[in-house]
Amino acid sequence: WGSIVNENRSVCALMCREEDAAIYLPIVSERNGAIIVCRQPERDFYELHEKLCSYGEFYQGFGFSAQVGRECRIADSAIIENGVIIGNNVKIGSNTFIGRGTKLDEGVMIGNNCSVGANGFQIIKVNGIPRNVTHVGGVHIGRNSYIGDNVCISRSLFEGYTELGAN
Repeated sequence: WGSIVNENRSVCALMCREEDAAIYLPIVSERNGAIIVCRQPERDFYELHEKLCSYGEFYQGFGFSAQVGRECRIADSAIIENGVIIGNNVKIGSNTFIGRGTKLDEGVMIGNNCSVGANGFQIIKVNGIPRNVTHVGGVHIGRNSYIGDNVCISRSLFEGYTELGAN
């Protein structure tokens, strides 16, 4: 893990076991960061992540009102959350959910009964009990893409976006 932490300049805080702290301290200190010493780093990381998620918009600023472009056709039964950006000439079908942190570029067509930008499926076990991890990233669907009926596209787990390229 040392080379991964060393190469990823965005790492400025790290949870690790006491016996590993000396390995990472020089790297994290150089970035004015911190090391949190704990017995079960993976479990503690995900528990901290879930606690931070419970405080609302901790990770990303998706608290703004939805922005809808010109000449869009959005079904009356569609649900568009705050924190969504919809480009021009977008079509969204009936009973479709568009969740916070979703960007739909110009000309995107989404069918009926879809879920775009909902929580994904990432299971970890904490003390032998499976738990789903809250996804805090977003979804970006590129220009002129077509999403058929009954499709689910989940938010990315942490930073960034689940990306579907332009067509």
